[in-house]
Order: sequence, then C-alpha cells, then structure tokens
Amino acid sequence: MNISPALPSFPPLSPPAREQLAGDNQQRPAVTQPEPTQGEHGTEPQAEGKRDDVQQGVNQRSSHEEIQALEELQRLERRDQEVRVHEQAHAAIGGRYAGAPSYEYERGSNGKSYAVAGEVQIDVSVVEGDPQATIEKMAVVRRAALAPAQPSSADRAIAAEASQKEAQARAELNQQNSKPKSSRQTEPSTEAEDKDSDKEKSVAASETTQRVVEAKYQRATSPSVDSGFQVVA
Repeated sequence: MNISPALPSFPPLSPPAREQLAGDNQQRPAVTQPEPTQGEHGTEPQAEGKRDDVQQGVNQRSSHEEIQALEELQRLERRDQEVRVHEQAHAAIGGRYAGAPSYEYERGSNGKSYAVAGEVQIDVSVVEGDPQATIEKMAVVRRAALAPAQPSSADRAIAAEASQKEAQARAELNQQNSKPKSSRQTEPSTEAEDKDSDKEKSVAASETTQRVVEAKYQRATSPSVDSGFQVVA
C-alpha cells in the first residue's frame, strides 16, 4: 500500500493583462551599463601620454647637453686663442733671449686639442764682465715679460727681476767709468816722467861719452912722464 502526501490545491494561473505589464515596465528602473573602471577605460591614452612625456624629457636633456657641449667648445676656442697670443708676444719681443712657446692642451668633445696654458723660457742671466751688455739685455727681457696685453703675476715677477739686474749693472758701469778717469789723469804725468828720465839718461850718457873722448884726446896729445912720446890712436 503506497501512501503519498496530499498536495494543497492552487488556483489556476492566468496571464497578466497587457495594461498591467506595461505599467510594470514603466515602474521598473532602467538598466544601465556599469561605468568602466580606471583600469578598463583610458589606460592606453594615458600610457601614450606618459611615453610622450618621457620622450619629450629625453629630447630636452639631449638639447641641453648639446648646448652645454657647444658652449664648452666655444670657451676652449677662446682660451686657445688667448694663450697663443699671450705666449707669442713673449717670444716675439724676447728675440734671442726667449725660447719657443710650449703649451698644455685639453681635448674637446669634438676630438680637437685646445691650448689652455703655455710658457716661454726667457734668459734673465747677466752678461759676465760687461755691465753695458747686461743693461741692454735686461731691457729686452723686461719688455718681453710685459709684452702681453694682460701680463700674469709670473710675467710681472720676471720684469721686476730684470729691472733689478739692470739697476745693478748700471751701478757697476758707473763705478767702472769713474776709475778710468783718475787713471787717465795720472797717465800723462807718468809718461812725462818717463820721457824726462829717458832724456836725463841720454844726456848723462852723452856727457860721459864726451868726457871719455876728451880724456883720450888729452892722453893722446900729452906726453907721458914715465915713458917716451906715445900716440894713442
């Protein structure tokens, strides 16, 4: 014997009226699509914008570096010209007392070497035993040291040294010139004394010779008391 539970009875369902469905549709809220999140919307344009910003920054840095490199080359070119003109002025005025210019170089970004420092060797030694030559030499050295438009401190030091040696040479020359004057004043009297002495010697010799001749003549003309007549030729 099978027993099944009894089911309650339900009233039959009828389809809703058209008006009721229309009203229900109007009362229901409209379904809208959800707004895309930040990750879903605009990601690609933002990435492109960032790439543009990065590229712009790279371009700006590159342009700035190029400007700096150009300015550095211009500075090196100006320095190279200044150094060469400065050292060549020393050499040109120094003449035989100056050596050839030598330079220190710096390589630019273009691979070219630029002179950034230089020097010229100048002979500042005195001429031994010749103060007049020393005076003339030191005058040339001083002009050579001060030849550039803007002499350095080392240039001025060399010019001062040359002036000092020139002054010492002038003092020495003046001292030498004062000595010959006194010598020349005494030399004539000395020569006169020598001439007088020679004259006196000559007169004395002449007188002696005359006396000898007279004595011989007397002996030749006077008879000898001890012997007979003799003639001394």
